[in-house]
Amino acid sequence: MSNSHVWVANNSLLSVTEIDASSGSFVRSVNVDEDTDAVATAGPYVWVANGGGGITEFRASDGALIRYVGKKADGFYGTRAIDIAVSRVWVMNLYGDSVTELNASNG
Repeated sequence: MSNSHVWVANNSLLSVTEIDASSGSFVRSVNVDEDTDAVATAGPYVWVANGGGGITEFRASDGALIRYVGKKADGFYGTRAIDIAVSRVWVMNLYGDSVTELNASNG
């Protein structure tokens, strides 16, 4: 949840949907170009765990891409869950039986 909005991962649609939490109404969909398995928000940013491996970060206000991080060398392999705490992004990797930690400010 980001402010008064809820973000929902649409795995097979390769997008996330923004919903107004107070009314339940559809706001928009943001294309991510990969399977979307999980979503986390922090301040003005939305982070998406892409099922194929990797993370997409975009600005919540306009859907503008901030960055994509996603190479096996970066520790991603079948990302399935994501969470943000303080200034860290935590990503669960299904196939690597591991958790990857990122700095939220620079990926």
